[in-house]
Amino acid sequence: LPAYDPRTTLDEFMRVLSLGYRSVMLPINPPDDMPRYSDHIWDPIWSMCEETNIPMTMHSGTSKPPVRYHGDGAACMNHYTHGLDAQEALSLMVVTGVFDRHPALKVINTEAGADWLAWSGERLDEIYKTHNFYVQPKLSRLPSEYLYSQVIATTHRERACFETLDITGSECVIWSDDYPHAEGTYPHTKQILGDLF
Repeated sequence: LPAYDPRTTLDEFMRVLSLGYRSVMLPINPPDDMPRYSDHIWDPIWSMCEETNIPMTMHSGTSKPPVRYHGDGAACMNHYTHGLDAQEALSLMVVTGVFDRHPALKVINTEAGADWLAWSGERLDEIYKTHNFYVQPKLSRLPSEYLYSQVIATTHRERACFETLDITGSECVIWSDDYPHAEGTYPHTKQILGDLF
């Protein structure tokens, strides 16, 4: 979906629904000259997701140029920072009350891994509790509860997300292959899944 204007986003959302589509995607962040997804101007999009029971997919690496680093370490850092964008964007949606205002909203993040869920949930809860005097808005639940119940992250081969299911629960993690990308599991999918499970 286009992310340069929420009205256009909603129009395109409705158009593709009328064609029978059951999945939609936004970049992980809107363009720099637009308010972030935590802003109330995006609420009609989140309401449409709730009304139609369609999760919003947000694909990491889709909102900024993929090259931020050059020289030594650049190949690792350019890919690594895509995941950090997702963690920041989704955590912002949590703490600004997007999921509180839209309790049936589900957001699926692809290609940022899922290991970060446990750490982010624990960290957000710690900050929310210890700095609650300053925190706005006040949420109905702890940040981790929104993160673990309304955000779904995909994983290819990470172990930690499976080893922390006692913290996050299993509803926020799904496996994906990401074929044919290098970080995907093909042609070793069976072996990788065997090792994970």
